[in-house]
Amino acid sequence: MAGPMPEDDPMLSANSMIVEDPAVMRGAPVFRGTRVPISNVLASLKAGFELSELREAYPFLTPELVEAAQS
Repeated sequence: MAGPMPEDDPMLSANSMIVEDPAVMRGAPVFRGTRVPISNVLASLKAGFELSELREAYPFLTPELVEAAQS
């Protein structure tokens, strides 16, 4: 029996949006389809930026994506 489909669980879907590919940013974890390193988003949050501010630069970011990046 197959496991839950990503669209059934927002966190599974968000986790599938984080990828590591040696051909993209030297294998650093990025959001799928982008060259936005997870570390950049986490560093910005740690520096005090709000999600709304980050969404100005990265409109694809959702609370679920940020939570997946932090896990």
